[in-house]
Amino acid sequence: MPLGPLPRDYAVHTLAVQDRVGSGGRVSLACGSYIPQAPNFVEIVDVNLMSSDPLSPSAVRLLHHFPPSRLRWLPSIGTEADLLATSGDCIRIWSARGELRQLLRHAENPKRRCAPITSLDAGHCDGRPHIASCDVYGLCALWDAERGAMQQAVDLGQPLWDVAVGPGGLVAAVGDGGDCFLIDPRSPQDVSVFAPKEQVSGPARIAWGRRASGFAVAWQGGHGGVALYG
Repeated sequence: MPLGPLPRDYAVHTLAVQDRVGSGGRVSLACGSYIPQAPNFVEIVDVNLMSSDPLSPSAVRLLHHFPPSRLRWLPSIGTEADLLATSGDCIRIWSARGELRQLLRHAENPKRRCAPITSLDAGHCDGRPHIASCDVYGLCALWDAERGAMQQAVDLGQPLWDVAVGPGGLVAAVGDGGDCFLIDPRSPQDVSVFAPKEQVSGPARIAWGRRASGFAVAWQGGHGGVALYG
């Protein structure tokens, strides 16, 4: 049954849903704001899908100096569940109660400022939770989510728009030049590159199902389109 629209007093730029197993229809909805020239935030709202009054009266707002580029609920880490990763000037990992648990940074860019992180995703590799992230300087970083430590950083040579974690922990990234990259965290030095058969441009997004053998990429520029890679 459809629920909503649920009114918000800001533009929602990105969002993520956490389905709480065994919680009787309760989900946590994380919404990232887009407010130009002003402080931004991520709002976590509890929603009860089985209730006639579905919205919790209380919501948690997490301060974000810039609009968050991507939100992802993380796989359970140790005994802790319901952790949220957000990206922007850096990666922040929060509890659902709004406590900042970790702050992860990409290397400084040539101007010695934080490199804007365009996207992140989370999954498992060899049974351990890990995070993949990408930035405007072409760096794709692989993180150990439990330790908050960068394991690998691969320079793909062009600004990166999006990253996705697929089955077996494989990581796909898409660049500004239209190239798609496939990385196995177990051997990150071996990068497969898929060049588009036709010219594409503009921002791109990746979709990769947890059980799918391939992923899809969509470009949103003047030379747009969708491609499937298997």
